[in-house]
Amino acid sequence: MSKLLKSLSPTTLAALDGLTLRARHIIEGFVAGSHRSPFQGSSVEFSEYREYVQGDEIRHVDWKVYGRTDKLFVKRYVDETNLHAYLVLDQSASMSYRSGIAPLEKLEYAKCVLAALAWLMLRNGDSIGIALVDTKIQQWLPAASHNRHWDRILEVFENPRAAVESPLPNRKKRQKRGRPLVGTDLGSVLSDVAGRLPQRSVVVVASDFLDDLEPLLAAVEQLRLSGHDVVLFQVLDRDEVTFPFTGNVKFEDLELSTTTELETNSVRQEYLELFEEAQDELTSRSRNLGAGFQCVVSDEDFGQALHGFLTSYAAQRRIV
Repeated sequence: MSKLLKSLSPTTLAALDGLTLRARHIIEGFVAGSHRSPFQGSSVEFSEYREYVQGDEIRHVDWKVYGRTDKLFVKRYVDETNLHAYLVLDQSASMSYRSGIAPLEKLEYAKCVLAALAWLMLRNGDSIGIALVDTKIQQWLPAASHNRHWDRILEVFENPRAAVESPLPNRKKRQKRGRPLVGTDLGSVLSDVAGRLPQRSVVVVASDFLDDLEPLLAAVEQLRLSGHDVVLFQVLDRDEVTFPFTGNVKFEDLELSTTTELETNSVRQEYLELFEEAQDELTSRSRNLGAGFQCVVSDEDFGQALHGFLTSYAAQRRIV
């Protein structure tokens, strides 16, 4: 493993104390790599194609379209002010799960990625806002782009009003004494977010998306119809992807406050099939709505996670 990749591993980051230090390590390693951010040059937005006429600048010709149609088309653009983005962090109970082999909880992993993403965007002069959510918006930090705003973002991430607890797959694990149950209602929350956005924005939602799919997608559609770009950034634990449990296991759902005992060997195949089916549906339907989608597992390299997110965002921006 290279020095760069090792510096961006969750195990390395877990050994560091505090979100600020972790985020700075991610940023330094990511910027030192070869990845370029699609946020560069975001002051110009693609509008539409039109046929080439004599006198048009050749640099605006889309040669890929020419290759498909044998006709010359040029891209037209709409001048924009700086990009406005809102980073929506799901802090419900399911996000605090961490398996025995995972260095970080899903919530910690998501915070690190979003903090690094905020720094990259602020570096480009973009305005960033934050929303911490569960069944409602718990904290809302309006978008800004001044020099001290990244410190304010980190402060919000590190001092959330609502504490949450760790579950096992599908939001199930024994609750620790004194910790509250916190559910999820992303559909309602994102509808609320849509109503608060003062202008066209990029909305990045970091969650495990262990929630009802229909309300979530309805809210994504609402945001898209209002002209906002949307990227769904899914963070899962390795346990949720592989279901490694054996024998009889008692699962307690913190968000629904129910307990179920299962013979895991007999349900593993069904679980994995249902999980794959749910993932395929979430991926395909979100992209059909014109939203970007990226899924990571919380033991994966942060550089790969950021690169995958930025690639997803760039692809989403190319949708006409």
